[in-house]
Amino acid sequence: MKTMSKLFTTAATCAVLATSQTAIADTVTLTSLTSSASLTGELLKYENNYFTLGTSIGEVQISADLVACEGAACPGAQITVEAAIAGDRMLMDMLIPNLIKAYSDSVESGFERTGSQFELTSNEHGISNLTLKPVDSAEAIKAMINGQATFAMTSRRPTNAELRAANVAGLGDLLAADREHVVGYDGLLLVANQNSHMRAVSEKVAAQIFAGQITNWSQLGGPDADINVYATKIGTGARSLFDELLMRSNRLSIADRVTELDDDGMVAAAVASDPYGFGFTSTVYASNEVKSLDIQGVCGLRTKATAFSIKTGEYPLTRPLYLYTNGEALEGQLQEFIEFIATPDAQEMVSASGFVGQTISEEELNDQGIRVASTLLLQQDDIQEIGSIRNMLGMLLASERLSTTVRFSQGGNELDSTAQADVKRLAEKLTAAEFSGKQFYFMGFSDSVGRSDLNQLLALQRAELVRSELLKAMPELKDRIKARSVGFGEISPLGCNETRTGRSINRRVEIWMQDIATDNKV
Repeated sequence: MKTMSKLFTTAATCAVLATSQTAIADTVTLTSLTSSASLTGELLKYENNYFTLGTSIGEVQISADLVACEGAACPGAQITVEAAIAGDRMLMDMLIPNLIKAYSDSVESGFERTGSQFELTSNEHGISNLTLKPVDSAEAIKAMINGQATFAMTSRRPTNAELRAANVAGLGDLLAADREHVVGYDGLLLVANQNSHMRAVSEKVAAQIFAGQITNWSQLGGPDADINVYATKIGTGARSLFDELLMRSNRLSIADRVTELDDDGMVAAAVASDPYGFGFTSTVYASNEVKSLDIQGVCGLRTKATAFSIKTGEYPLTRPLYLYTNGEALEGQLQEFIEFIATPDAQEMVSASGFVGQTISEEELNDQGIRVASTLLLQQDDIQEIGSIRNMLGMLLASERLSTTVRFSQGGNELDSTAQADVKRLAEKLTAAEFSGKQFYFMGFSDSVGRSDLNQLLALQRAELVRSELLKAMPELKDRIKARSVGFGEISPLGCNETRTGRSINRRVEIWMQDIATDNKV
């Protein structure tokens, strides 16, 4: 029997002689990566990483890992995909390049970066050229609508006007499940100079500072000095979210006296260097140089920006980071890159880049002090309400809360694309052996609008919806875990029901997990 190298050389020689006389339409040349030997023939098939060539001595099958393929018929040789990602400057600088490199490493494709240009190469997909266009969120969406970008990376959802413009341009519904992808999370921090006396600030006071109604630190118990206020400029995702969640909810707008800067990093740097500075910035820029302030709601509830409170959406100024596609079929490695974003490897890179990844984490009741405090602040003169509180705390006492939290619109009972992705991610996680035999509680909560008995019923319906969708996504879980839906309505607010943001935080389904107690009787 001939050795592989002899077979390669003999076949190559015969095939070259044959093809020197008659050109073959689908001819390719495979050159050994370890020697100068080459083989030319008709590419009959490329499957499971193997080339099958028709040569003068018959069919020859060779692993693609051993050779380089040359010729128009080589897999991917005829494909060069050009694409652009227009996105928020901070995300283009600190996140997307890391995700592209992590994807390239995961599939072992060729990777080359030149400034804002990325070239990915593979035998299967050919060349994919990605160009990053750093703009603000508004310009990113506009670039995609105008055909100047394949993707838009934003720190906010499109406005109604932008959604209409996308429809008119033929892009369809940007909020569809296959078009809107949550890459990770960020939080807007209210920050003061490290030497500031403040530790927390209420939503209303913060809004009044930005509106120019509070202008001196002495009004807040500090020194007699002007408050120098910094914000990102109009059009940035941070500014849009801040205006929506904090300013408009207090029926205020940012005053002209506020210094507007290009991005979150510039705001953080300005506050760090100004003893009387105050502003908002991304969690990416949380450091010892600025003091991050807890947010206190109008009802007295205080929330700290932590990875867990941002994942659950309970930090009032949480913002998802979105990637939108233009609706066209994604060629080359682009579709694989989109799918990669939801993987654990990608989400670990999101966290490593300074943002908050979507990996599911757990927290014990001891770390959920705000829950107990908010529950005990209620008027407890209703016997039925007291019974519900005892029931809830009894379930939570020996449980851990998972960070997956599903939220609903007011009166709504449907899962949006983000919630669907969260439920799918949870279902996949629960297939791990460590969760087998656990008891899971799907706990529904509501805001305080309307009758309490109807709110409890709606909360139960939402909890059951999430439970059933989880089991639908992974049917085998029915035999591996115990899952129970309960509705507690409005008894455990984590946001202030007096505000729109607080009510949104309270309309939720939480997932809690505990070991199933066993009876050790002999």
